[in-house]
Amino acid sequence: SGGRVRLGIGSGLGHAVERMGFSTRRALTTLREAIEIIRALLRGGEVSFAGTAFNVQKVKLDYRARAGIPIFMAARGDNAVQV
Repeated sequence: SGGRVRLGIGSGLGHAVERMGFSTRRALTTLREAIEIIRALLRGGEVSFAGTAFNVQKVKLDYRARAGIPIFMAARGDNAVQV
């Protein structure tokens, strides 16, 4: 894409996320862990991560990604600014 790719990820709208059967109780923790895993995957190699929301072992992309893809985070509330 010649550097045109950006990744946007967010905690979602609470009521919509809950209607899909997901908990919003630890939304920022989940978002923080997801971003950490995604960054590691984009750097290449195998990723193992054990956190509160995610537990992945020996996963990797089957293609070479650009490590510097910007990640834009969307969330609501004062605590989200700290992430």
